Amino acid sequence: MSLNIEKLENVVRKDDGSIVAQCPACAADGHDQTGRNHLFINPDGKFGCAANAGDKNHRKRIFKLVGHKGPRCFIIRPFKHVERFQPYSILRKLETLAGTLGTGKSESVKHSGYDIPDFGTLGTGVFIPQSGFNFNEERKKKRYIGIKIPVPSVPNSSKVKMDTTKFEHLAGVDTLDEVSKALKTVSGPVALDIETYGNGLNPWRGDIRLLSLAIPDQPAWLLDLKAIGYDLGELGQCLQERQIIAHNAKFDLLWLRHRCGLRLDNVFCTLTAARLLSNGKRELRNGLYACWERFLGLPPGTDHGKSDWGGMFLTEDQLEYAALDVFHLHELQEKQQLLINKEKLGDVLHLENRLIPVVVEMENRGFGINKERLLGVMEDYSTELKDTLAYFKKAFGEEINPNSPKQLKEALTEKGLKLSNTSEQTLKEDGHSLTMCILNYRSAKKQMEQAETLLKAIEEDGRIHARFEPTGTDTGRFSSKKPNLQNIGRGKLRGCFTPADGSSLVVADYSQVELRVAAAIANEERMIEAYKNGEDLHRQTASIVLGKPLEDVSKEDRQLAKAVNFGLLYGQLAKGLVVYAETSYGVKLNIEQARQIRQKFFDEYKHLREWHSQAHKDASSNCEVLSTKFGRKRWLPMEGDVRWQRVATLLNAPVQGGAADVIKTAIIALQAKLPEGAGLVSTVHDELIVEAPLKNVEAIKKLMEDIMIESAASLYPTVPFEVEAHICEDWSEK
Repeated sequence: MSLNIEKLENVVRKDDGSIVAQCPACAADGHDQTGRNHLFINPDGKFGCAANAGDKNHRKRIFKLVGHKGPRCFIIRPFKHVERFQPYSILRKLETLAGTLGTGKSESVKHSGYDIPDFGTLGTGVFIPQSGFNFNEERKKKRYIGIKIPVPSVPNSSKVKMDTTKFEHLAGVDTLDEVSKALKTVSGPVALDIETYGNGLNPWRGDIRLLSLAIPDQPAWLLDLKAIGYDLGELGQCLQERQIIAHNAKFDLLWLRHRCGLRLDNVFCTLTAARLLSNGKRELRNGLYACWERFLGLPPGTDHGKSDWGGMFLTEDQLEYAALDVFHLHELQEKQQLLINKEKLGDVLHLENRLIPVVVEMENRGFGINKERLLGVMEDYSTELKDTLAYFKKAFGEEINPNSPKQLKEALTEKGLKLSNTSEQTLKEDGHSLTMCILNYRSAKKQMEQAETLLKAIEEDGRIHARFEPTGTDTGRFSSKKPNLQNIGRGKLRGCFTPADGSSLVVADYSQVELRVAAAIANEERMIEAYKNGEDLHRQTASIVLGKPLEDVSKEDRQLAKAVNFGLLYGQLAKGLVVYAETSYGVKLNIEQARQIRQKFFDEYKHLREWHSQAHKDASSNCEVLSTKFGRKRWLPMEGDVRWQRVATLLNAPVQGGAADVIKTAIIALQAKLPEGAGLVSTVHDELIVEAPLKNVEAIKKLMEDIMIESAASLYPTVPFEVEAHICEDWSEK
């Protein structure tokens, strides 16, 4: 019998090769606690429980929980530098053995004075014994000790295979100086990648196993940080002075920032470049292997990203995989840069690459959250959810599942409401008390789920470190995840986000940024004039479409105008305006009213009408790509019935992409001027949130207003921009 070490808890490896760990059988009974490890495993694989010595049934329970069937053995993997693991003498010959894996041959290996004969074929990850070979008989003769070896795959012509002479696996602290000296002999960029384990997507809950580095004409260095530790010393300083090439650089840089304290500010992200060159082209993928094929004409490698990177040994396949991740990055950068220049995307790529280190700092800092306040909000939400569920059960009966669209549709039909589906928009359009009952339940459920997600995301430092993706959308807008802070609406949840002691939040956002960008793009003089005069554009639009003097425009009229401005801006027809006005602003219109409003809107804003007309012409032509004023491109769909999609993209992308260029320019400028102790904690749409020491809040508020306005004016000088900034004790106060 043998045990799978990777299934054990609290593993401690001793100098003599033995292991102690938490006994899984004792743990299951609640007897074994951290620091009192009963389980022992000898170098030869024998195991037992110190607290239950001689108890065969207890030993059988251990094997049932974490054991392997077959002859007694450890799970041993081929390892390039086997001499490092002297206690496992059987490994001394494995490097020779591993050299013939996949060839159908094996060599005799001596262990403890016994010959290990050619006992089978070592194939693609499976040990296949020779015909007639009997494990138990051979074991009785003491001719062999069983070994399970996950071996490298047989080379395949359709996969990239790494030449193992082109990388070095380094696990000694002294190797850091060697790598530093080698890097100092060249002045070019350094290719970088990491492999992680534990919670491999979360730097606060996982660890880095390998830091892979490469420069041209040198073997790649695979630094084993599990052995070396996170203090990179002079190597860290050397990396900070170089340009870093990485695929999905923000991921790697965040891990290195949090775990090693590195701030890598000069980066070329090949994923970002690939996204900029394929924006809107749904058929193209931007993963590393896809980029190899697309830009370099290379076949993909074998993906070992989800393999076990925390084990005692790493397989040759894993090491090759880690080396390949950096081996082609210089060539990939060169090819992408040529295409970036050809497409005139140089300024956009430069902006995005400069933005990555700023976003890494924002994610690493995190957003403070008051856990006690959040728990209180969750109690309120729980009560609301119970109440809405009780009301739902009263209206629909106990047997109907409120989370089943099929059951809901059938139940509504039985009650005389025949709806095409149970989407939020359809239910809102209907407006019946039963549909409102469903919507109320869904709203209560959603806010409870959001609160639970936030609670789970709080790290040990009491902060939430959400991820922000600068190129996560086709328009160039940020996306957010883990958790998504962009979908947290105004209300109680925002009140849980608070600054650290001695600090305040400064929340600043652009006023009507998309309308202003659209006015600049279309050169809509009537809108531009209103902004220059400091007038309220929504009140002006209400006056135009309702035929009222400005002084007679009511609050309700202004709500209507907001629906009109934002809806018609992106090409809505009358029917769409009716739905949008009611679902988004609570304003009811009939189809004829919507037609008249739409006509008056475009009669007054003539340049907007011309811009829309041109979009319709381009949609019907062979127009393939559009650009923001800054140069961000988006390719248009060309095949199938996509005319309306093309129209919507031609109107939407330049505006939202232009707004994205504005706020990204502002973020970079702001980061460079923020005083020590202050830092960005979040960005939501057109809003920036900075955590600032109390002594600096007023100055930082002014700084944010000035920089955000200057950044917008640098791209769209014909339209004045406004920024509203507030000093807050929590996010909800804005």
